Amino acid sequence: MATKIGSELGVSRQRARQLYDAAPADAPVAQVEEHRAEEQLLADDVTCELLALGRDPSIRTRTRVEAYSVACRWAERKARLLGLDSKVAVIGEDLVDAEVARFTAKLGQRSQD
Repeated sequence: MATKIGSELGVSRQRARQLYDAAPADAPVAQVEEHRAEEQLLADDVTCELLALGRDPSIRTRTRVEAYSVACRWAERKARLLGLDSKVAVIGEDLVDAEVARFTAKLGQRSQD
């Protein structure tokens, strides 16, 4: 593939590979944090509106319950967006010390070989 691209562009195979590998870095990157913030604002706004409906005594009970149900789904969406449901591993100092000792011993073995 790099050879074909190189011949089409009039560059070496290696230069074609460099250009091919660099292309994704030149592509515009989505502003993930900006989109996440927009989604969070939307979730907050929608949840507030739904909770207002759920608290309004002039609205049918069924509609109020449905509003709360949808608000719960938005809260779940927001939790996923913020990574609140992610599994978190807590690593203690003893485990870190044990791993450092293990790697140190492994490096010592390699230097002896």
